[in-house]
Amino acid sequence: MTKTEIEKWFTPTTRDFNPVVFAHLFTKVRTIGFSTNSLSNKEFLHYRELLIKELNYYDKAIALDFARVLSNQNLQLYSKEFYNLVYIMFSHFVEIYNNLHQYKEATINTNIRIAKTYLEESQKSLDDTELKKSLQNIYDFLKLVYDEYKEELKTSSAL
Repeated sequence: MTKTEIEKWFTPTTRDFNPVVFAHLFTKVRTIGFSTNSLSNKEFLHYRELLIKELNYYDKAIALDFARVLSNQNLQLYSKEFYNLVYIMFSHFVEIYNNLHQYKEATINTNIRIAKTYLEESQKSLDDTELKKSLQNIYDFLKLVYDEYKEELKTSSAL
């Protein structure tokens, strides 16, 4: 992905970050999955772009981290095994966001701990320091979304 391709996703902030929209787009991207096949999937490309735009409303740095991890270049460069670990890490947060209305705190904490183990496993398989840092930032952000926006997410997950 070229710098120009990434920059088109970063529009001036015209509204606030919406955690419900984020959770929906994050779920869509994760459900489609990450592989070289994703690069020919119009839905994946569309939802990835919308996800990064939504993240930009929160913070350009976290949007860049997601853009780096989900970039065409990295999807082609890194192994299926690596992206399977990322997928599972993402899946645990998708489960939290989409089931807050029924999950107890213990279940949520277990999912967060499991996601962290997949983060650590994915980072072990990397030499790229920037990508490792991006994955850590993404994990921290996903946890923050739960911590800061759980009430909004709980309301939307019950619908």
